[in-house]
Amino acid sequence: MIFILCNPINAIESQIILVLKILGGFGIEEIATTFLTTKENINKKIFRAKKELKKLKLI
Repeated sequence: MIFILCNPINAIESQIILVLKILGGFGIEEIATTFLTTKENINKKIFRAKKELKKLKLI
C-alpha cells in the first residue's frame, strides 16, 4: 500500500499526507496542524492526490 501511495505522480507533500491519513490513521486536523495549514487545504490535497492515483487505476 505504501508503494501505491508514494507514487511519484504526486508531490512529496501529498504523498506524506496520504500515508499519514490512510496508513497512519491520523485525522485531518492533526495533519493540518503538522503542516501549519487549514483542514480545507489538506482535504483538497488528499482529493487531488487520490484523483491522480485513480487516473492510473491504482486505487
